[in-house]
Amino acid sequence: AYNNFIIGLKQLGYWQKADAIHCFAAHNESDARLNLKSDSFNCTAHNSPLFTTKSGFYSGTYGYLNTQFRAMRDGVKYTRDNAAVIVILETPMTTTSLRNCFGSIIGAQVDNFIQIGYGNLYFGINGAYSLFANTADISGAAAVSRPNSTTIETVINGTMHSALDPSAYSSQSTDIYYLCRNGSGTAERFSDGRQGFGFIGAYLSEADISAINNLYLEFKSEIASL
Repeated sequence: AYNNFIIGLKQLGYWQKADAIHCFAAHNESDARLNLKSDSFNCTAHNSPLFTTKSGFYSGTYGYLNTQFRAMRDGVKYTRDNAAVIVILETPMTTTSLRNCFGSIIGAQVDNFIQIGYGNLYFGINGAYSLFANTADISGAAAVSRPNSTTIETVINGTMHSALDPSAYSSQSTDIYYLCRNGSGTAERFSDGRQGFGFIGAYLSEADISAINNLYLEFKSEIASL
């Protein structure tokens, strides 16, 4: 299953775009936290996030995963104006309170996250955040991308949203967390959705995100039979 998944990512060019690929829907927790792309940026677990075999991680009681990836320090494929982060949700993240499926922020203006809360969607990558109102719960592939210095894009529930971000701040200097956001060193706004996959790397289009999601679903089908 892993070989086919990695071969598929390479054939479509997505492996080459990644700094970190985490397949949380693994047979065991230790493998689930590994970065498939390299020996760096394996996730560390904090506050005991709950792991489900072949399905991924759930925050539980304030549990989260630290990728140990700092965009400003570690990004090779991920750069300030050419960047993407994807999380695939096995179960929905609900909008009943402020929640993040991933994130790292410094202060009020340098943001890298997808957040929902009270019916609103907030998203940003290497710049000021944007807002879309009347947003439903998030499920499936949730992604935020930056194709250039003035635009940010997010794909939520199969729909692309795009916004101008003329700020173009520097990339973050705090670790990216999964299952919550890193608020200048403090884990906060925890997700209530189980996460099966994570990607950090160069810009990905809506079609790219859909293709990666399809490869992940094929992986899930194969691993379920093992």
